[in-house]
Amino acid sequence: LTASVGFLVSNREFSKFVDSIAPPPRVAAVVVMLRHNHAVNALALGAGAGLLWEFPADGSLPIVLAGFARLLGVALGAGAVCLVALFFEENREELLDPCGGRWLLVLPESSQKARLQAVKVWSKLRLGATGAVVETGTAFVGRRMIESAVEYGASWWSSPLERTAAVAVEAAAAAVGGGGTGA
Repeated sequence: LTASVGFLVSNREFSKFVDSIAPPPRVAAVVVMLRHNHAVNALALGAGAGLLWEFPADGSLPIVLAGFARLLGVALGAGAVCLVALFFEENREELLDPCGGRWLLVLPESSQKARLQAVKVWSKLRLGATGAVVETGTAFVGRRMIESAVEYGASWWSSPLERTAAVAVEAAAAAVGGGGTGA
């Protein structure tokens, strides 16, 4: 696990902090074992413990049932220890990760939700950035094309208009100048 906390905390210090608040590796292995396969392990251990709990402890059971209860208790304890050891070995790398990787095993739903949220945010950011680049690029190119077209069109009209205006000024000057000399 890593996090960007800015300039306040170094990555190493943050990793040490996350590791210090994470559950110990064996406890995390127990949690993973109990949650595995839709909590079937937890249901089996709970049913076995409940059955043992209901046996009377005052010695009123026949010897055969008392022996069966003791054997069931030993088997239940050994089975739980074997399951925890099995899940510890299966997830050893994550459980012993000094960066707090145990949180990913202990809280898989939250980790999955956080990953999905990050993917959603990244998609929105990527689409927004792409849209902004396309819009800005289109506006820039479009503006340049429109300016070029207007300047080209204006060049067609400016030459004849300049000549027409020059002829009109000369004619007006001749009319004014010619009318003043004749009087």
